[in-house]
Amino acid sequence: MFQSPEPPGRSLETRACARSPGEGSRGTGSAELSRPHAGGRIVNLKGPAEYSPEEAAQALSELLGKPIAAVPTLREDWEPALVAAGLSPSHARELAGLYDAMNAGRAAFEDVGETRRGSVTLKAALAGLLG
Repeated sequence: MFQSPEPPGRSLETRACARSPGEGSRGTGSAELSRPHAGGRIVNLKGPAEYSPEEAAQALSELLGKPIAAVPTLREDWEPALVAAGLSPSHARELAGLYDAMNAGRAAFEDVGETRRGSVTLKAALAGLLG
């Protein structure tokens, strides 16, 4: 079971992985920070695609070789689940607030600046975490 604070079928906004395979220690973010520029700039770093909770569960299922289902988590269960996973109560409360904002459309990438996409897929990132 893969518990998600996202509603079923909704695509998750992706974040770029810190390092992409084949880039050595220089990932997308490092490359952007090292790129010469004049003055200030805004660069939105995203992953190569956006994934729904069901797609994340499918990637885990393929990597682990067993069925994994995405199951929406009730709002009142978010903070206790995060604390049980090792977060402090205050961190869990702040993260739950971020999930609320994301689900309500109040926390998203602004349509300003440049957008750069990393190359590490969700499945590749999960494979790296699972070892």
